[in-house]
Amino acid sequence: MTTPVGAGYGLGLSTSTVSCGVRVWGHSGDVPGFHTLVASTRDGGTRMVLSLTAATRPLPRQGYRDLVEGVFCP
Repeated sequence: MTTPVGAGYGLGLSTSTVSCGVRVWGHSGDVPGFHTLVASTRDGGTRMVLSLTAATRPLPRQGYRDLVEGVFCP
């Protein structure tokens, strides 16, 4: 699942390196009324889970990035 097969995306997981150099793996998704984001370092030392319900519009991608930066680059 952690072997990228294109543009930083593996089998269900995407990866990116945040501004402080930490590589983060995760997955996000939206369906009407719900938003989720899960992110972790490969070793699981730092993790985050975000679940929003009763949402009326999608969270902007920059919002996800800002949350991940705040957790993994305090």
